[in-house]
Amino acid sequence: MQPPRAPIPTLSELPLEIDTARMTLRPFRESDVDAIFPIVSQADFSKFMSWRAHPDRAHTLTFIERSLAVAAQGEGVVWAIEHEGQAVGCIGLDGVVWQVNALRYDRADLGYWLAPTLWGKG
Repeated sequence: MQPPRAPIPTLSELPLEIDTARMTLRPFRESDVDAIFPIVSQADFSKFMSWRAHPDRAHTLTFIERSLAVAAQGEGVVWAIEHEGQAVGCIGLDGVVWQVNALRYDRADLGYWLAPTLWGKG
Protein backbone atom coordinates (compact mmCIF):
# COMPACT_ATOMS: atom_id res chain seq x y z
CA MET A 1 0.00 0.00 0.00
CA GLN A 2 1.35 3.42 -0.96
CA PRO A 3 1.42 6.27 1.55
CA PRO A 4 -1.18 8.98 0.96
CA ARG A 5 -0.05 11.78 -1.35
CA ALA A 6 -0.73 15.41 -0.75
CA PRO A 7 -3.49 16.76 -2.97
CA ILE A 8 -2.32 18.48 -6.13
CA PRO A 9 -2.03 22.19 -5.31
CA THR A 10 -3.48 25.01 -7.34
CA LEU A 11 -0.72 27.52 -8.02
CA SER A 12 -3.00 30.51 -7.56
CA GLU A 13 -3.81 29.28 -4.03
CA LEU A 14 -0.17 28.98 -2.93
CA PRO A 15 1.67 31.82 -1.20
CA LEU A 16 3.80 33.15 -4.05
CA GLU A 17 5.97 35.62 -2.15
CA ILE A 18 9.23 34.44 -0.62
CA ASP A 19 11.32 36.82 1.50
CA THR A 20 14.99 36.27 2.27
CA ALA A 21 17.58 38.47 3.93
CA ARG A 22 18.90 39.71 0.54
CA MET A 23 15.95 39.51 -1.83
CA THR A 24 12.27 38.86 -2.32
CA LEU A 25 10.71 36.56 -4.89
CA ARG A 26 7.25 37.76 -5.82
CA PRO A 27 4.91 37.74 -8.79
CA PHE A 28 5.67 40.45 -11.32
CA ARG A 29 3.66 43.65 -11.25
CA GLU A 30 2.90 45.74 -14.31
CA SER A 31 4.81 48.56 -12.62
CA ASP A 32 8.03 46.46 -12.91
CA VAL A 33 8.25 47.26 -16.62
CA ASP A 34 10.37 50.38 -16.00
CA ALA A 35 12.86 48.44 -13.86
CA ILE A 36 13.32 45.43 -16.13
CA PHE A 37 13.05 46.97 -19.61
CA PRO A 38 16.60 48.43 -19.42
CA ILE A 39 17.87 44.90 -18.65
CA VAL A 40 15.90 42.84 -21.17
CA SER A 41 16.41 45.36 -23.98
CA GLN A 42 20.21 44.92 -23.99
CA ALA A 43 21.40 42.93 -27.01
CA ASP A 44 24.52 41.79 -25.11
CA PHE A 45 22.34 40.45 -22.30
CA SER A 46 19.82 38.61 -24.45
CA LYS A 47 22.51 36.68 -26.35
CA PHE A 48 22.67 34.43 -23.27
CA MET A 49 18.89 33.84 -23.34
CA SER A 50 16.49 31.86 -25.47
CA TRP A 51 14.80 35.11 -26.52
CA ARG A 52 15.77 38.29 -28.33
CA ALA A 53 16.19 41.67 -26.71
CA HIS A 54 12.87 43.41 -26.08
CA PRO A 55 12.49 46.16 -28.68
CA ASP A 56 10.21 48.38 -26.56
CA ARG A 57 8.43 48.71 -23.22
CA ALA A 58 5.23 47.23 -24.70
CA HIS A 59 7.07 43.95 -25.37
CA THR A 60 8.26 43.86 -21.75
CA LEU A 61 4.77 44.64 -20.48
CA THR A 62 3.41 41.75 -22.58
CA PHE A 63 6.01 39.45 -20.98
CA ILE A 64 4.84 40.53 -17.51
CA GLU A 65 1.16 40.11 -18.39
CA ARG A 66 1.83 36.66 -19.87
CA SER A 67 3.71 35.57 -16.73
CA LEU A 68 0.70 36.57 -14.61
CA ALA A 69 -1.71 34.72 -16.92
CA VAL A 70 0.37 31.52 -16.84
CA ALA A 71 0.20 31.48 -13.04
CA ALA A 72 -3.54 32.15 -13.08
CA GLN A 73 -4.00 29.18 -15.43
CA GLY A 74 -1.87 26.94 -13.18
CA GLU A 75 0.67 26.16 -15.91
CA GLY A 76 3.68 27.81 -14.29
CA VAL A 77 4.83 30.66 -12.15
CA VAL A 78 7.32 33.46 -12.72
CA TRP A 79 8.70 35.42 -9.80
CA ALA A 80 10.33 38.81 -10.02
CA ILE A 81 13.63 38.83 -8.17
CA GLU A 82 13.44 42.00 -6.10
CA HIS A 83 16.65 43.42 -4.67
CA GLU A 84 16.76 46.66 -2.71
CA GLY A 85 13.13 47.37 -3.61
CA GLN A 86 13.46 46.92 -7.38
CA ALA A 87 12.88 44.04 -9.81
CA VAL A 88 16.31 42.97 -11.11
CA GLY A 89 15.55 39.60 -12.69
CA CYS A 90 13.22 36.66 -12.63
CA ILE A 91 13.02 32.98 -11.87
CA GLY A 92 10.26 30.74 -13.07
CA LEU A 93 8.82 27.27 -13.28
CA ASP A 94 7.41 26.53 -16.70
CA GLY A 95 5.52 23.55 -18.06
CA VAL A 96 4.28 22.46 -14.65
CA VAL A 97 2.90 18.92 -14.83
CA TRP A 98 1.37 17.42 -11.71
CA GLN A 99 -0.06 14.20 -13.01
CA VAL A 100 -0.15 12.06 -16.16
CA ASN A 101 -3.06 9.62 -16.11
CA ALA A 102 -2.71 7.79 -12.76
CA LEU A 103 0.98 8.67 -12.35
CA ARG A 104 1.86 11.54 -10.00
CA TYR A 105 4.53 13.44 -11.93
CA ASP A 106 5.31 16.75 -10.14
CA ARG A 107 7.76 18.29 -12.62
CA ALA A 108 8.59 21.64 -14.18
CA ASP A 109 11.38 23.38 -16.09
CA LEU A 110 13.38 26.01 -14.21
CA GLY A 111 14.66 29.18 -15.83
CA TYR A 112 16.10 32.40 -14.47
CA TRP A 113 17.95 35.57 -15.36
CA LEU A 114 19.48 38.37 -13.33
CA ALA A 115 20.70 41.88 -14.15
CA PRO A 116 24.37 41.73 -15.18
CA THR A 117 25.24 44.33 -12.51
CA LEU A 118 24.49 41.65 -9.89
CA TRP A 119 26.37 38.76 -11.53
CA GLY A 120 29.10 37.18 -9.43
CA LYS A 121 27.89 38.59 -6.11
CA GLY A 122 26.63 35.37 -4.57
